[in-house]
Amino acid sequence: SYLSSGINAEYGGNINKMETCWICEQSVHPRCSMSLLGCKSCHNEIFPGNLPNAYSSRFNNAVFNPYSTDSAATYVGEPETEGAPNNWEVASGVLNSCRYTLSHNVQTSKKHQFQIYSANIRSLTRNLEKIRDEILFFQKFDALCFNETNCNPANLPFGGDELVLEGFHPPMIQNPARKSSKGGGLITYIRETFCESTSVDIMKNLCTNSDPEAGEFQTIEIQREQEKNIIICNYYRSPSTNSSLFMNKLEDFLVKLNRHRNKIILFMGDSNI
Repeated sequence: SYLSSGINAEYGGNINKMETCWICEQSVHPRCSMSLLGCKSCHNEIFPGNLPNAYSSRFNNAVFNPYSTDSAATYVGEPETEGAPNNWEVASGVLNSCRYTLSHNVQTSKKHQFQIYSANIRSLTRNLEKIRDEILFFQKFDALCFNETNCNPANLPFGGDELVLEGFHPPMIQNPARKSSKGGGLITYIRETFCESTSVDIMKNLCTNSDPEAGEFQTIEIQREQEKNIIICNYYRSPSTNSSLFMNKLEDFLVKLNRHRNKIILFMGDSNI
């Protein structure tokens, strides 16, 4: 990255003279100084994971947790009113307890696991070749959920057949809500080795793309013998739309989904909230 290149360029200096970190105001060895980026210790505290070779050890596969309240760069704010109930505390607690790893340390899903890769793809057709180039990485996941695909199969030369990925069943495609096919669209892939294609159903009563202002939802169910069925909800809301309408739609969606509460339910998407 640009930042990493800048860091590498700052290494070196006069090894016979100690320097002072402008952040912590402590004397540091020139090899530990990163000029305007402070010393290595301060820089790593503010921007965890940005130091070169930070993860060179095979025993260290953790990455920066953006939800950790111990981090100087945390994305989680403090409650607005002390003592008042904070509806985000539970969600923040879950996010903070997740295990964050580098992509190259992701292992292939095991029999007792179900791994999902979710991303805002911002045009599937534009990024399809990149995905195919890294298909061995994506095949480590049991499901791929992409949102903002900007893709309507009717506008493609082969009607959507060109969207098939090696190792995955033919994708479940939902057109963008906008007639222009821009700023929306959902697609879900299920790995062939996880289940038969006949075990995957689209829950039409829980799929919607009729109103771009209210967001887009695509829901599928994977039928499993002797195990709980898995329901995957892939969703997207454009940042230019009314968030209140989306929240109302989401609440209605959750009410309908309540009857499936004994199944494994997974939400994947981008609400831009």
